[in-house]
Amino acid sequence: MSGPQTQHIDADLLNTSLDARIAYLKAFLGFGQKQADIINKIAPLVKDLIPAVVDDIYSKLFEFDVTKQVFMERNEVCMDYFPSFS
Repeated sequence: MSGPQTQHIDADLLNTSLDARIAYLKAFLGFGQKQADIINKIAPLVKDLIPAVVDDIYSKLFEFDVTKQVFMERNEVCMDYFPSFS
């Protein structure tokens, strides 16, 4: 059984180039002009909801130690900026 071709991604470049990171995320998510048009169309309707949705997502992620740990390790330098979700 053959699946999709594995793509090589330069992990170092993802951490040093915003353009490379965005290109990777767009390819990974299958995000193209159609999705951009949809977001632009609904933006006025949902923009005020975004802060609450983001807070809810982080609250959910922080309910489990394995997902919370990912954010804590990477952002230890900025811990003063993160609310406590414990």
